[in-house]
Amino acid sequence: MINKIKFDHLFRLTDSTGIFQHASFGLPDYSKGYTTDDNSRALFVALNLFKLTHDPRFLNISETYLSFLKYTQRDDGWWHNYVGYNKNYLDEKSSEDAFGRAFMCTSYAFSASNERRIKKSSQELFHKAYPYIFTLKSPRAISFAIIGLRFLVDTDFGKNAVDSIEIMSDRLCEYYYKTKKADWHWFEEIIAYSNGSLPASLFFAYSVLNEEKYLNVGLETLNFLTKNLFEKRYLKIIGNEGWWVHGKNKAEFDEQPVDAGSMVFAYKVAKKITGSSEYDKYLNLSWGWFFGKNSLNMSLYDNETGGCFDGITRYGVNENEGSESLISLLGSYIIINNTKNE
Repeated sequence: MINKIKFDHLFRLTDSTGIFQHASFGLPDYSKGYTTDDNSRALFVALNLFKLTHDPRFLNISETYLSFLKYTQRDDGWWHNYVGYNKNYLDEKSSEDAFGRAFMCTSYAFSASNERRIKKSSQELFHKAYPYIFTLKSPRAISFAIIGLRFLVDTDFGKNAVDSIEIMSDRLCEYYYKTKKADWHWFEEIIAYSNGSLPASLFFAYSVLNEEKYLNVGLETLNFLTKNLFEKRYLKIIGNEGWWVHGKNKAEFDEQPVDAGSMVFAYKVAKKITGSSEYDKYLNLSWGWFFGKNSLNMSLYDNETGGCFDGITRYGVNENEGSESLISLLGSYIIINNTKNE
């Protein structure tokens, strides 16, 4: 398994506007433009890579991604998501999930950066967005908001963050209580993408509020995922061709890197909160998915470009190398390296 990777593709996909959404094989696909979703994730990853490597290039592109988020935030505080190569907005309003990611990542930038220009700009963005978190209905978006609020607990915004974590975590737990069945321990009737973020957010809530229900729901849902994603002794991701609806079969394809990345994140947080080493096995298997411990026994890491293939299809590996896949790989790489240094 590779623990040292190249960062070339992150710079290849980034221009003076932001990170491109898609790539045709290893080349940026200008025709698909940019998204707030991807630039949010890229901001989080680039700031962490700057911390990890002290390479000023990562700080420079962090500024680019944050500037993109400033450009795409609407006057009312919500965000546009899709932007064309000509910088025109291609939508009126982003999805809740894209909004949640933008709130999460600007909150992180405010809490983690020592650079005044980044701290002040990110503060302005998450402040404008903050009132909307209470309108969110998507369980996934709620989890992103909780994670973002956790980043704010030790800042001047801390009191608001703590109170808001309780409100949002209670909402997420209510979804769980209403949906839970003997054979289904999840927050809604479908398991789709970025699943690890949901239990991870409740572990964070427990770390702040010490409420047992958050820990219990987090453990029950993560254990449910673990039981159903590792039946074959490797990570078998639920496919996006229908996902997994309660009472139906799991979709086999396409398996996407974002889901492997979310599981790396979930097991890292679970280990940190519970102190249990049982999560190490699943963390390493989730990381290994990128490098061949998967249903095809094929690596999705491109040694030539430093990119990550876009997923596993019924026909083999999808050899395009878009930003979501790359950022999922890089985010997991950061977690693995931080785990080693602890």
